[in-house]
Amino acid sequence: EIVVYGNSWVDIGQTINIEIPKMSPEKGDQIDLVWSGLYYVVAKRDSIDSTGHMMALRLVKDSFKDGR
Repeated sequence: EIVVYGNSWVDIGQTINIEIPKMSPEKGDQIDLVWSGLYYVVAKRDSIDSTGHMMALRLVKDSFKDGR
């Protein structure tokens, strides 16, 4: 589950691309190629208040479409 800025276009059943940065300070590619990729949205919870729109997404890695 991740919490991100709200986007009304994201909904349950969609496949979205997530880019996760590497945790180590290595030079070169800063995107973690193991954890980044396509994810299937299985649950969504919106939170809208005076500070803005946030959403919690429950995701499942879609390993069949991105080849990893």
